[in-house]
Amino acid sequence: MIASLTGTPSLIRADGKVILDVAQVGYELTMPIAQAFELREGEQVQVFTYMHFATQSDTLRLFGFSSQLARDLFALLIRASGIGPAVAVALLDLGVPALATAIRSADERTLTKVSGVGPKLAKKIILELG
Repeated sequence: MIASLTGTPSLIRADGKVILDVAQVGYELTMPIAQAFELREGEQVQVFTYMHFATQSDTLRLFGFSSQLARDLFALLIRASGIGPAVAVALLDLGVPALATAIRSADERTLTKVSGVGPKLAKKIILELG
């Protein structure tokens, strides 16, 4: 498992894709958009990572987060039924404190503002993680 990477972003895309250069190797990371835009190209940063293997498509993806807490929340989210990595990353764009508060307070309205989360999935998130 790759727990974290320390390097310099060489590319930050609007969709949250980041290329992080570490010892002359460029790692492609998928990050929550808000967290990706906290990075600055050329400035060294530590990114906490989660490696995800999708068996149905035989793809290996590396997700990046600005904190261990965000990474741990991502791991918790994707273990819940009906939540894939894309939805989990989108949920984290709410911010860790706002997402945790929405789940604890059963705030379906906040959760359904996220693309890919309808009322049914919001209820399931609250039920499984709340």
